[in-house]
Amino acid sequence: MNFCKIIFLGTLLGTVPLWADLSINDSGSFTVGNLHARFKCAAGAQWKSAIQDNLRYFTVVKREGDALESRLDMSPELKGVLRQSFRKAGESTWIYDLEFTEDPGYTAVHVAVDMSAEAERFMNKEMLIDGTLFKFPAEVLKKQNPFQLLWEKTKSVTFILENSSVTFSSDKKFAVLIQDDRAYGSPYFTVRLVLPEKNAKGKYHQRFTVTEKIYKIQPIDLRKAFNSSFGDETADDRQGGWTDQGAANDLRMLPYQAKRPNIGEVPFTLVDPAANQGKSCIVLRGPSREYFPGNATTGVTGKISGKYLYLLHALAWPSAGEIGRVTLEFADSTNHVVPVSGSHDVGNWWEPNPLANGVIAWSGTNRSAMVGLYRSRFSIPDKAIRRISFNSSGTSVWMIVAATVTSEVIPETITGGPVFIQEGAEWKPIRLEKDIVPGSVLDFSASVEASAGKYGPVVSRNGHFEFRDRPGMPVRFYGTNLVDTAQFLSREWAEKLADRMAQAGFNLVRIHHHDNGLSVRKNGCSTSLNLKNFDALNYLIACLKKRGIYIITDCYVSRSFTPEEIQRWGSDDFKKLVFLSSDALENWKVFVENWFTAVNPYTGVALKDEPALVGVTLVNEGCLGCGWNDATNKMLQEQFKMQKENDSDTWSARTDKESAFYDPQVAQFVVALYNKSFREMRRFLRDDLGVTAPISDRSIHAEWLMTFMREQYDFVDNHFYYDHPKYPYTAWQLPCITKNISSLSVSTSELNDMFPSRLLSKPFAVTEFDYPKPNFFRAEGGVLPAAYAGLQDWDALVQFACSHGDYNIVRDQVVGGPFDLYSDVVKLLSHRIGVKLFRDNEIKPAPITIATLFDKDQPEAMSFSQLPSRDLFRLGLVARIGTAVVPAGKPATPLAGTDKVDAFLDAGTNFPKGAAGNVPVFRSNTASGQLLDALQGKNILPKGTVDPAFQVYRATGGQLVFDTGKQTFSAWGNGINVLILPAGKRAEVKHLRVDNQIGRGVFSLQSVDGKTLKESDRMLFLHLTDSQATRLKFDNGLLKQYSSYGQAPHLAARGEADIRIALKGEFTLYSCDTSGKRLAQVPLSKEPDGTIRFQAKVFRPEGSVFVYELVRK
Repeated sequence: MNFCKIIFLGTLLGTVPLWADLSINDSGSFTVGNLHARFKCAAGAQWKSAIQDNLRYFTVVKREGDALESRLDMSPELKGVLRQSFRKAGESTWIYDLEFTEDPGYTAVHVAVDMSAEAERFMNKEMLIDGTLFKFPAEVLKKQNPFQLLWEKTKSVTFILENSSVTFSSDKKFAVLIQDDRAYGSPYFTVRLVLPEKNAKGKYHQRFTVTEKIYKIQPIDLRKAFNSSFGDETADDRQGGWTDQGAANDLRMLPYQAKRPNIGEVPFTLVDPAANQGKSCIVLRGPSREYFPGNATTGVTGKISGKYLYLLHALAWPSAGEIGRVTLEFADSTNHVVPVSGSHDVGNWWEPNPLANGVIAWSGTNRSAMVGLYRSRFSIPDKAIRRISFNSSGTSVWMIVAATVTSEVIPETITGGPVFIQEGAEWKPIRLEKDIVPGSVLDFSASVEASAGKYGPVVSRNGHFEFRDRPGMPVRFYGTNLVDTAQFLSREWAEKLADRMAQAGFNLVRIHHHDNGLSVRKNGCSTSLNLKNFDALNYLIACLKKRGIYIITDCYVSRSFTPEEIQRWGSDDFKKLVFLSSDALENWKVFVENWFTAVNPYTGVALKDEPALVGVTLVNEGCLGCGWNDATNKMLQEQFKMQKENDSDTWSARTDKESAFYDPQVAQFVVALYNKSFREMRRFLRDDLGVTAPISDRSIHAEWLMTFMREQYDFVDNHFYYDHPKYPYTAWQLPCITKNISSLSVSTSELNDMFPSRLLSKPFAVTEFDYPKPNFFRAEGGVLPAAYAGLQDWDALVQFACSHGDYNIVRDQVVGGPFDLYSDVVKLLSHRIGVKLFRDNEIKPAPITIATLFDKDQPEAMSFSQLPSRDLFRLGLVARIGTAVVPAGKPATPLAGTDKVDAFLDAGTNFPKGAAGNVPVFRSNTASGQLLDALQGKNILPKGTVDPAFQVYRATGGQLVFDTGKQTFSAWGNGINVLILPAGKRAEVKHLRVDNQIGRGVFSLQSVDGKTLKESDRMLFLHLTDSQATRLKFDNGLLKQYSSYGQAPHLAARGEADIRIALKGEFTLYSCDTSGKRLAQVPLSKEPDGTIRFQAKVFRPEGSVFVYELVRK
C-alpha cells in the first residue's frame, strides 16, 4: 500500500465548554471542539517520527497572527519547514492551509498522523467518510489484519464528538486511514488524514475547510416547579424532602454544588436548595406517599426548542408500566405528551440498574444503600416550548431533578451507568487474615534464616549481593515497603509486624517515606530527629533483624522543610535542590548524620554500622534532568548559561524548553553536575560517617545515558508499576483511572522497562514495584516480576507497599488505596508465589546472556533522548540482558558479573570499537522484530524462542513461556509449578495440569517443606482469581474509572477449575482460609496413571477459598 508522506493529526479528547472556536497552541497544533489536531512526520529506515507538539524536534521560528512557520530538526533522519495558516471563513468554519517542505537531501518516508482516540470512549461510536458511516468496533476484529480497519480516498471526514461534530473537507482528495491499535496492545484508535504526493513545486500541500457544528443544548429552568429538596431530616413527618425517609435515606450527597458534577455527557442544571427557598427537585405521589402532590408545572422562559428531551430522574416504590407523563405546550398552542415507563425509561433509585432508555447518569451511597439517578431520552417536536408539566400516574413515587432539550442525540461516550462490586453470584465475602497460624501451610518463617547480619554485612561482589563472610554465594532478597507511620509502632505491634513479615517469607523490608516522621521542624530547621519515632523505628529494626529480615532505605524521600529553609533555597523540590545548592546538600548531610550515627539501643549499633542494612539510596526517585522549566531547574538553567558564557567554544544548545535535556551539551552538563554532587554525597557517607552498606541512586528511568551515571554506584536500583493509577482531576484523589487489562496482553509492559537498565557488573534491585488495585488481573503481580527477575538473575525485589500507615497494621479488614498488601487479599497471597520463584532460586538465570556495550570514554555524544528499543524490552523475556561500559580498543570479555556473553548489542550510539572481539554484534535500534529475528537467524537464540507473530516468548532454559495471544503464562522449578489461564483455557506444566472453567486464574503448586515437588510431603496450592472491596464503584461499564474504594467486607471473585497433579503417593487435601487454618477436607480422586484430581472452587460450602494444603500420607 502506498502510504503518504504528510498527514494531518488530531487527538480526540474529553468534554470541553460548549462554544464554537478554533484555538491555536504554541506549537502550531490546534483544537476545535474537543478535537486536538497536530502534524506528524517520519523518516529513515526505522521510521523515526516527530510530532508537532514534541518540542524536541519542532521549533516555531515565526508567527504572524494565525500564520506559523516551524523548523523540523530530526537529525540525522529529516529536516524541513512546516508552514500553517488559519483563516476564519464563517461562523464555526475555518480554512486551514498546511505545507511541508523537506530540506535538500532529506526525504520523509512516511508521515504519521494519529488521531489517537481512546478506545473505551469511541468503540461502537461512528464517524462519517464522505457521508458514509464508519463504526469503531467494540472488540479487536478477528481477521488476518485486525490492525487496519479502513483505507479510503475521500474529500470529507466528520468526527461525531460529545458536544459537536467536526468536519475536515477539501477540494483535493486525501486518504483516510483508520487503525485499531488495540491489536498491538495500545488502548487507542488511530485516524490518519493522508495528504497526496508532493506538488509540482516539490511541496506537500493541502487546504482543509474545518467546520464545527455545535449541538444546541438547553437546560430547562424547573425551579418554579420544584416542590421538594434532596435532604430530609425526619422520616415520615410529611414535612421533609426527597422521599421523606429521613436523613439516613435521602439524596443530600448529590454533587449539586460542584462546578462540573459527574452526571455524564448531557449537561443538566442542578439546583442548590439553599438558593431556591429550600427546593431543588420535583417529587410526585405514589405508593406509601399518597400525600405527595400529583403534578408540577412551570412556564419555560427563553426560546427553548429541540428534537430531544432528556430527563434526570428516578423512582421510589417502583412499578412497571406507565408511571407518569410529561406534557409540553408549545408557542404555537399545540401540545405533545411524553409517556414515561417504569423498568424501561426509569427505575428504582435504590440499587439502580441500567434500563433500555435509562442510563445511570449518577450514583452514590447514602447511609442506607447505593442510590442513583437515571438519564432518559425522548423524541419531541422541534418547536419552541412555552410550558412543561409533570403528572404522576400514582403507581410509583417519581423524583425529577432536571430536564434538558437538545438539537441532536448526544453521543454516549461511556457504556451504561456505574457498576458496583457486590456480593452475589460472582462475588462472595472472604476475610483477609494478616496473622498466620504458626506452623500452617502459609507460615514461611522457617525459610527465613535468622538472624540478619550473622554472615557479616552485605557487599557488592561479582555482580551480585553477597554476605561478606560467605563469599561466592549470592543472596536474593524479597520483601515489601513500610510507609510513613507503618514503621512507628508500639513495641507490641512492632513484634507482631516482624512476625508477619517472616511468616510471609520476606527477608527484606524497605524503610520508606520515613524521613518526614523521623524529623522535627523547629528553629527554622528540619534536620533534628523526632526521638519518639526514632525509638519506635529502632525497635522495629531490631525485631526484623532478630527474625532474619534485612532492611534497605533512602537518605531522602519526602522530608518536609521549614518556611525559612524554603525561602533560603527558593524551592522545596529537594530531589533536585540537593544537586544544585550547596546549602541544600549540607542540610541533607546534617539529617543523614543525625540519623545514621545515633546508636540503636536495641541492636547496639548505629545504622551506619548495621550489618542488616542491605543498601542505601541517596535520593528516592531523584530526577535532575526532568522538568526543565520548573522553578528548581531555573537554577540549573542559570548555572548552565554561566558555564557556557565562560567557555571559549561556541555552543548551540537551546535552554528555553523541555527539549533542552535532549541536547547533548545540556545533558552532559546535567551529568557532570550530578556526578560532582553524587561523589561528594558518597564520600560523606563512606569517609565521614563510615557507612559500609552498598550505595545507589537514580531509582527511576532507563535512558541510555543513565548507564554512565549508574556505573559509579555499588548497585543499581529501579522502580516500576504496572497499571499505576492515574488521577484525571486532582492528584491522589478519586476518581482514578485504571487500564484494567492483563499485563500478559502486551509483550512490553512496565516490567520490561527494567531489563536494559541493569548493569551486568552490579547487583540489581527493584525496590518499588506493584500491580495495584483494582486491576482485575493483579494476581499476576507476584508471579511475573519474580519469574523474570530469576531469569535475569537480579538480586532484590521489594513490593510497594505493605501498608501506608499504622492503621492498616493495627486494624482489621481495612479497605485501603491501590497499593497496600494489607488491604488486598489476592495480592498478599500472590507474593507467596513470588517468594518461592525468586528468593528460593526456583527460576534459574537464562543460559544466554546478551549485553549492550557503551564506550567508557565517549559519553559526551549522548543525551537523555536515547532509549532502548522495543525489541530490547522483549528480549528480556527470553534471555539475560544488561549493559556494560567498557573501554574501546580491547575485547570486553570476560565481562564482570557474567561467565560468558553470547552476543553484544550496538544501541546506535557510542559502541566501543574493538571491544567485541570474536563475539557477534547486532544493532538493537532496528525496526520492531528485526533484532529478535536476527538473533534467531544466527542461532544466538534457538529457533522458536519467539514465534513469527511475536506473541509467544519461550525463555531460554525452558522454565518460562509467555503468550500474549492466549494471555497465558507458565513457569516451573523443582519446587513450584505455576499457570496463569483465562477462563476456558487448559494447560499443563510439569506436575500441574489445569482445565480452567470459570474466571481467570493464577494456579500455583509449591513445596513448603524445602523439598522438590516430587519428594515433598507438604504443598501449598493457590487458586487466585480476584478480590475487591464491597461496593467498589466503577463509573461505567467500561470498568476503567472508579470513584470509590468500597468498604468491608472483601469479596472473592468466582472461579472453578479441574485440577490434576501428577505426583505419586497417597495424599489428603484441605481447603484453608487466608491465615492457613484448615477449613475442610476436599475430596480427591485418582486417575489410572496415579494422577490425583480435584475440583478447585473459590466458592465452597465452608466459605470462599483461595488456599489449599496438600499433604502426603
